Amino acid sequence: MINSNNYVEKLISLGLSQSEIKDLFIHRYNIDYNQVLQGRLYMMPAKAEMDIEVLARGYPSAYILGFVEFYGMKINVSDKVLIPRPETEELMSIIEEENKHTLIHTALDLCTGSGCIALSLKKIFSQAKIYASDISPYAIQIAQKNAEENKKVIYLVLANYLDYFVSHHIKVDYLVSNPPYIPNQMKVDKSLSFEPKIALFGGPDGLDAYRMIFKDLDQVLIDHGVAMFEIEDTLVDDILLMAKDKLPHFSSKVIKDMSGKDRFIKLSKNIL
Repeated sequence: MINSNNYVEKLISLGLSQSEIKDLFIHRYNIDYNQVLQGRLYMMPAKAEMDIEVLARGYPSAYILGFVEFYGMKINVSDKVLIPRPETEELMSIIEEENKHTLIHTALDLCTGSGCIALSLKKIFSQAKIYASDISPYAIQIAQKNAEENKKVIYLVLANYLDYFVSHHIKVDYLVSNPPYIPNQMKVDKSLSFEPKIALFGGPDGLDAYRMIFKDLDQVLIDHGVAMFEIEDTLVDDILLMAKDKLPHFSSKVIKDMSGKDRFIKLSKNIL
């Protein structure tokens, strides 16, 4: 058996952050990590050694835990959905700050995955009707579970991009999407190999999702509505050109993330 000090050293050597290590100790092994940091020695349970083996292969700690903290909520995850990232949480903070004095009636989280964006939108716009859409039935199931556990009402839709909303003539005030945007041949971090490819890769140039969304966005967004997208920073110019071509009466704004990368695009529908 391995002791807690040696185990922490192994986790650090694998590149885990202190917050990830703390979560594993508290929620996975039921050990007070603060006590470990203060020098108390624990013998680790057998599952800890099995965890090390899968973590060494790049398996995300969030999938071992089965959840992440996101925007003040516990969000369940599995390898059927993407793990919510800090950049996406940053996007929610931007949306909340920009809309302190805006009345939003309806909003849509497109490509919802775990439902983290939809539930955050419901937290920000408590009186609004929030839709969450995804093509994956597994994602819809997990998003439903997260909605129930966080006691928030959202309307889940199993559909391909905006097809359902166009066919049902549904318009929204606000749309948020973190679609698959990694070019198929781009080299990615080892841990991403365990996440669902359908939620990661956006075709040969990474733009397939934006093509699908932009062709219908005008029909789904109300006049003066807003759409916010998380993007791959290297694709920003291509996405802006596509928006200008497909959505000529929309204005666009690029927003940087905390690391200074072009991470978000805001499209505003301008109708006189």
